[in-house]
Amino acid sequence: MHDEGLALADIAITCGIGCHGKIFDYLNLSGVYGLHGRALATAQGIKLANPKLHVISFGGDGDSLGEGLEHTLFAAKRNIDITLILHNNGTYGLTTGQASPLSYTGYKGLSTPLGNVENPFNPITLLMEAGASFVARAYSAKIDHLSGLIQQAVRHKAFPSSKSCNPV
Repeated sequence: MHDEGLALADIAITCGIGCHGKIFDYLNLSGVYGLHGRALATAQGIKLANPKLHVISFGGDGDSLGEGLEHTLFAAKRNIDITLILHNNGTYGLTTGQASPLSYTGYKGLSTPLGNVENPFNPITLLMEAGASFVARAYSAKIDHLSGLIQQAVRHKAFPSSKSCNPV
């Protein structure tokens, strides 16, 4: 993004504890490595403290849709100008394969040796229903597509005050 006019000093990142948290080892960006499930709460605090920053939060399916589900839903509801990059592993990878909210029915891991009995929910429709104004899906095998979506997401501006409000 630096080549297109966005300085690295204008970006802050957050992530919780989980597989995706290794992002701090690969990016030369400022940010906060916080508690599991609290990355979006931290990102919202950073954005409120410095609205000019582009804040990107990295979360796994367990981090953002398990422990941090309420923070994810309210960030979407508020439509605050932050970007969530959600890594869907379909499992809590650092806890030896514990089923996550997105693990498929029948998934066998150490915590579900007989198979996961729960149905996964759809994070795309969930976040859209909550009010997120930009939701997209990509994966690393199509890196050009993924890179383009990340750039679009970071540049997408959304504030609750930009929505029209018609009280009943």
